[in-house]
Amino acid sequence: MFYLGTLDVFNILANASLTGYLLFVGAVPCSYIDFIYLAGAFELGMWANQCCTCAVLLVNRCAQLVNADWPKYSFLGKRAYIWIAMCVTYGLTFSFFANALVFSSTSYAWFFDPYIDIPELNYVDKSYYKSTLHTANNIGVILLLVGLNTVLMALIKMKRGANTRFGRVQTLITIQSFVICLFTISSSLIFVIDQHFRVPTVVTIASNFSWQLSNAGPGIMYIAINRTIRNGVLSMINKKIGWKASSKIYSITRRDLTQW
Repeated sequence: MFYLGTLDVFNILANASLTGYLLFVGAVPCSYIDFIYLAGAFELGMWANQCCTCAVLLVNRCAQLVNADWPKYSFLGKRAYIWIAMCVTYGLTFSFFANALVFSSTSYAWFFDPYIDIPELNYVDKSYYKSTLHTANNIGVILLLVGLNTVLMALIKMKRGANTRFGRVQTLITIQSFVICLFTISSSLIFVIDQHFRVPTVVTIASNFSWQLSNAGPGIMYIAINRTIRNGVLSMINKKIGWKASSKIYSITRRDLTQW
C-alpha cells in the first residue's frame, strides 16, 4: 500500500502538474519534442507500474482471506521487494519498449499519435503510432481487476457468516481495495476508447481527469472511510498548528464567560 501511494505521488505530479503546465504554455509535440517524449515514456511506465501493483494488491487480499498466514510467507522481510521489483520491471518494459505518450494542448490530453487534431497531416499513416502493448495492458487490467474483485467479494461473503467481527474488518479492507482498483479500471477503459476512436473533446478531458483521479482518489478515500488513517491525519494537523484538545478549549471558554 505504501509503495502504491508513492506511485500515486509521482503519477499525480506528471498527469496533473506537468499536464497543467504544458496546457498553460500551449505545448504540442513539435514544440518540446524531446522533453515531451521523455515525460511520456516516464508516465507510461508509471501507469503500467500502477496497474501491476493494483493487481498484486488484490491477489494479496484474496490469498489472505484463503490463508491468513499468506502475508508472512509472501511479503515478510525482503520478500516484499521481489514483488516491487516485478512491478518496476513491468513498468520499465513500457518505458523502453512501447511507443511513448505525447501531449497535445489542442486535445487537452496525452496520446500516442503526435499528429492528433492537425488536419493538414491527416494523410500520415496513424497506425504506426498505435500502442498494442498499452492496449493489451489496459484490457488485461480491466479483465483481471474485475475478476479479482469478484473473487474478493465472494470470499468476503463466505467469511462473514463465520465471524462477524472479522467480516466488518475485512469488509472495510474490501471497500478500500475495490475503490482503488475501480479508479484504475475506469481509467483503463476510457484510455482504450480515447486512443482508438475519434471522440469529442469532453471525452479526452474526462480520460485525463480519470487518470488523475486514479492517483488522487485513493488518498481521499482513505481519509473518508478509514477511521485510523483519518484520526492520524487529524492528529498530525493538530500537532503542526498547535491546536489544544477540544475539552480544554471549552473549559477555558466557560470560565472566561463567567468572569466577563
